[in-house]
Amino acid sequence: MACGHHPLLPADSNQAWNNEAVLSLLERHPSVVAWFNGHNHAGAHAERKGIHYVTFRSLLHRPETTAWSVVNVFADRLVIEGHGREESRVLNLRGA
Repeated sequence: MACGHHPLLPADSNQAWNNEAVLSLLERHPSVVAWFNGHNHAGAHAERKGIHYVTFRSLLHRPETTAWSVVNVFADRLVIEGHGREESRVLNLRGA
């Protein structure tokens, strides 16, 4: 897993300016299964070439609620337990 502030995918106005260069780097390493980031407060998820790109939601625009997650790592999947604005999800890993 790798983390950064700006999203790489899905394509939108919030993504990192050099997203294609970073995507290319991540895709060369079979140990990378996910990229976690913030910045796009609405949240998002995409998958490309077996790598999950998760943008976690923010509480910035809804201060009356929370937005946080716990990521549980297993050999075959990542289980994201979302709280508040953040949704829970199961991400199956490539080759598992």
